[in-house]
Amino acid sequence: MSSMIIVLLLALESGSATAQGNQEKELLDIENRITSAYISKNVEAFFQDSDEGMSAFHASNPYRIDDRRTIESALKTFYKYSTATGLYKVQPRVQLYGDAAVVTYHFIETGEAEGGKLFAYEGKQTDVFVKKQGRWTLVHFHSSRVVKPD
Repeated sequence: MSSMIIVLLLALESGSATAQGNQEKELLDIENRITSAYISKNVEAFFQDSDEGMSAFHASNPYRIDDRRTIESALKTFYKYSTATGLYKVQPRVQLYGDAAVVTYHFIETGEAEGGKLFAYEGKQTDVFVKKQGRWTLVHFHSSRVVKPD
């Protein structure tokens, strides 16, 4: 199955100040690069805008992940058994706090698991960025799946 890179940004909240708007656009561009790298299984590009000491919470792990190498290993394991074909970001919101930023959104991810089984699930994501040496750097993310009642 060929991977189709689709990033859907709906209901983008924009700031009134041009500088703030430019920073929001810059952060959403980084988000789009990360998503494109994720879909194309480009691990190096996925971590291009991240800090070595980044941490994460992810639905596949009940504990905090405390370093980029562990996150990278988990991503490579996912790629062995699955292929994401789409990651649709809904209602992205950028909140700026000086040299820190929080990007939140709902997402729908589609893909194919080992054996050709298709999957689709919804979730919520929070990405925390810090401006270091003039560049936004991902220092933490929290990704969780939405659990729907039966």
